[in-house]
Amino acid sequence: MGRVVRHWTGIVILLAWINLGYCDDPVLTPATLTDSGGNTANANSSIKWAPLPSFDSYKAGDIEYDSSGLAPLNNFAKSFINGAVFPLGVPWDLMEKAIDGTLMTDITANYMNYLQQFGGYGACIVIGFLFIFIFPLIGLCFCCCRCCCSNCGGKMMQHNEDAKADCKRRTFAIILFVLIAFTGAGMICVYLSNDQMSTALNNFDDVVVSNMDDLTTYASNVVKETKYIVNTNFNFTTSVITRDLDNLGYVLGIPIRTTLKTQGNLDTAISSANNLVTRVTQIAAALTTLNTTLGDVKVKADILSSNLSALKTDIDTAIGNAGCPGPSNCPDTTGVDMGFDTNDFPDISGPLSSISSVENQNLSAIIIQASSEIDNIPERVTNETKTTVSDLKTMVSNFSGQIDPLIEQVENIQDSISTNGTIADIKKQVKDMVDVGSTYDKYRWYGGVGLTSIVLLVVLLQILGLGFGTCSQNSNTRPTERGCVGTSAGNMLMASVGFVFIFSSFLMLLTTFTFMLATPLHRFICDPLTDSSLSDLDTIVDKIYKFQYGTSNGSFLGKMLFSNASIDLRVSKLLQDCQGGAAAFKALKLNNLFDVSTLTNFTKDLNIQSEVDKINIDLSTVKIMTPSLMNQLNEMKSAINVNFTKFREELGKSTTGQNMSALADQLDTFAGSCSPGCNAATQTSLRELANRTRSIESNELANLTATLTQLGTDLNTLESTVNGTDTDVDNCINNFNISEIFVQNNGSDVVKNEAKKFADRIIGIVTSFADDALYALDNEIGKCTPIWNLYNSLFVISLCQYTVDSLNGFWFSLGWCIFFFIPSIIFSTKLAKHYRRMSQLDNDYEDDKDELQLPEVSRNGSKSPFGSNKVGHYDPSSAQSNPPPYNTDW
Repeated sequence: MGRVVRHWTGIVILLAWINLGYCDDPVLTPATLTDSGGNTANANSSIKWAPLPSFDSYKAGDIEYDSSGLAPLNNFAKSFINGAVFPLGVPWDLMEKAIDGTLMTDITANYMNYLQQFGGYGACIVIGFLFIFIFPLIGLCFCCCRCCCSNCGGKMMQHNEDAKADCKRRTFAIILFVLIAFTGAGMICVYLSNDQMSTALNNFDDVVVSNMDDLTTYASNVVKETKYIVNTNFNFTTSVITRDLDNLGYVLGIPIRTTLKTQGNLDTAISSANNLVTRVTQIAAALTTLNTTLGDVKVKADILSSNLSALKTDIDTAIGNAGCPGPSNCPDTTGVDMGFDTNDFPDISGPLSSISSVENQNLSAIIIQASSEIDNIPERVTNETKTTVSDLKTMVSNFSGQIDPLIEQVENIQDSISTNGTIADIKKQVKDMVDVGSTYDKYRWYGGVGLTSIVLLVVLLQILGLGFGTCSQNSNTRPTERGCVGTSAGNMLMASVGFVFIFSSFLMLLTTFTFMLATPLHRFICDPLTDSSLSDLDTIVDKIYKFQYGTSNGSFLGKMLFSNASIDLRVSKLLQDCQGGAAAFKALKLNNLFDVSTLTNFTKDLNIQSEVDKINIDLSTVKIMTPSLMNQLNEMKSAINVNFTKFREELGKSTTGQNMSALADQLDTFAGSCSPGCNAATQTSLRELANRTRSIESNELANLTATLTQLGTDLNTLESTVNGTDTDVDNCINNFNISEIFVQNNGSDVVKNEAKKFADRIIGIVTSFADDALYALDNEIGKCTPIWNLYNSLFVISLCQYTVDSLNGFWFSLGWCIFFFIPSIIFSTKLAKHYRRMSQLDNDYEDDKDELQLPEVSRNGSKSPFGSNKVGHYDPSSAQSNPPPYNTDW
C-alpha cells in the first residue's frame, strides 16, 4: 500500500513540475495582429499588406466622343487627306530647316521635293479656286445659251422623240434620284458636322473644368495615398515591432532555449533521464516481486524442512522396531533433508532499499529542476533585455521623423497647385474664351444651317420636280398637251439648276477655306496627337525644344519639370504609361524630385543590429548536472547490484537429498519383507510412513518447487529490466555533462546567433514596409490617369475629334454635295424637257407620230390619225376603237 502511495505521489509531483514548466513558457500576444486598414501580421511577423484604398474619384474619365454617326465620313475624309493631300506625312525636315533658317534656300534648290510634299494640297486649292471662278462663267454661258439662243434645253420643242422616249426618261429619273440621294446624304452630314463643332465648343468648358478639377483631386489623392502608406502602414509596422519587443521572451528566449537543448544534447539527456525514471519504477517493481517470491521460498522451505526432519525420525524409529537384518535390506533415510539452504540466497534488501530511496526522492522532479535554468531562459531574456527593448522602441519611433519630409514634399506640391492660382486662372480664362466663342459660334452655326438650307433647297426642288414629273407622266398625252403638274416639275428642276449655278461658287469658297484650314490641322497636328505610338508627338516636342533652346540634346519635359534636360522623360512614354494607369512616381520619374533614400537606406538610419547586439545573457554559470541529480543516478547504479549468478547457483541445487518416491517404495517393500521379524502394527506403521512420504512430495515439496520456479522467473524479469542500466546511467550522466559544458562554453554564441535572427526579423518587418511603400510608389500611388484624361479629352477628343474631324467632315460633305450638283445639272435639264409642256412639235416628230398612229374614221368619214385636221389635236373618241401606240407604264 505504501509503495502505491509513493508511486502516485511521484506521478502527481511530476505532473505538477511539467505543468509549472509549460505554464511559465511565454505566449505570443496577440498571435495575429491586424489594423483598421486590413493589414495583417502572423506569428512569424510576416505582413500581408492590404490594397491601397480608393479615395476621391475623377470626373474626366467619363468623357467620351460621340461621333453622331459621322465616323465613316470622318474616316473617309482622313483617308483622302492622308492618301491624296499629304501622302508623305509630317514634313519634319521642313520644320528642321525652318528652325535652322535654311527653309527658303532649300525650297529654291529642291522645289520638286516640296512640290511632291504639298502638291496634292496645292492642287486641291487650285481646283477649288478654279471652280469658284469658272463655274459662274459656265452658269452664265448656260443661261445665255438657254435664254438667248433657246439652246441647252431652252427651245420648247420636242425633237425626234420615238418609242424609246419613256426608257430615256426613266433612266434619267433613276440617275437623278441616285444623285439626289447622295446629295441629300452629304447635306445631312454638313448639318451634323456643323452641329458637332458647336457641341465641341459647348462641351469644352466642362471638359477643361473637369480636367482641372481632376488635377486638383489628383494632387489631393497623391497626398492621401502617400500619407496612408507612410502613416497607416508605418504605424502598423511599428505595432508589429512593438509586439515582438514586448514578447521578446517568446520571440528570442524560446529559440535560444530550443537551440541550446537541441545542439547541446540536453533534450537527449533529459530523454534518457526520463527513460531511467521509467526504468527505476520497473526495477523497483521487479525487486519487490523477487523479494516477495524469495520470502515465500523461505517459508515453504522451512515447512518442508520441518516435515522432512520429522519424517526421517519416524522412519528411523519404525525401521529400528522392525529390526533391520542388514543395511542393504533397510530403507536409506540419510538423504531425507533439504538439498539447499535458503540462507545461501543473496540478500536483496540493500538494492531494494536503494531503489526505493531513488523512487521516493522523485528523479523526474530532480531532472526538471536540473534543467530549470535552461527552461527559464525565456523569462531570463525578458528580464535582462528591458533596457534594449526600450531603446529599440525609441529608435523605431524616431525613425518616423525621417519619413515625414517625404510627405512634406508631396504636400508642398499640392499646396503650390492649390494656392498659386494657376488652375483657377486657367478655368476662368477658358470660361471667358468659351463665353466669347459661344457668342460668335451661334452665328457660325446659323451660317452652317444656311448653307445646309441652300443644299436642302436644291435637293427639295430636285426631289419634288422628280416626284411631280414622275406622277404627271402619261404616254397618252402629247408633249404639247402636258399638264401643269409636269410643267411645274420641269420648272422645279430648272430652278434647282439655277440655284446650283448661283450658290455653288459660294459653297466652294467655304469648302476651300475650310479645307485649307482643316487638312493641315489634321495631318500635322492631330495625326501626331492621336497616333497610338505617339512617336510623332515626341518629334514635335523635340523640335519645340530645339527651337527654344537651340539644341536637340535634351528632354523638354525633363527641362520643364526638373530643370534638368538630361532626364530622359519622353512625352509618348509618359502618356502611354498614364493611359495604362501607371503611378506618377514611375511615369514622371519623380525619383528625381523626391528623396526616397530614407526608405531604401533604412538599415543605416535604423541601426537595429547594434541595439540587439547589446543583448548579453551570461550562461557560463549554468549548472545542469546538479549534485542531487548525480547522487540519484549513482544511487540508481548501486540499486541494481544483484548477484544473479549466486541466485542461479542456489536455484540449481536439488530441493531434497533423497528421492521421495523411491523412499516410499522402499518403505512399502520393507513392510512386506520384514515379517516374521516385525509385527502387523510395525508393518502398518511402515506403510503409513510410505504414504506420508508420498504426501510430502506431492504437497510441501511440490509447493516449494513451484515457488522456486517463480523465483527463477522473477529473477529473469529483474535481470532483463536492469540489463544495460549501468550503461544508460553512464550515458545519461555523460549527456548532462556535455549539455552543461555546451551551455557554459557556447551559450553566449547561441544567444548572439539567435539575437541576430531576431534583428533580421525586425529588419524584415521594416523591409516589408519599405518594399510595400516602394511598390506603392512605383505602381499604386498617384496613378496618372488624370494626365492621360487631360490629354485625351482636350487634344484627342475636343480638338481633334470634335473640332478638326468636324471641320474635315464639313468641307468634305460640302464638297461632296457640290460634286454631285454637277451631274444633277445635266440630268435635271434633261428631265425638265420630258416633264414640261412643249410649245410645238417638229415635223420629224409629226411624221413619226403619223407612222405610229393607226388611222381612224373622221367625222366626215375620212380617216385621220387624230380625228381632226388641226395639228396637235387628238380626238379621244378615236381611242376607243384605235388605242394609241404609246407606252402607258408612266
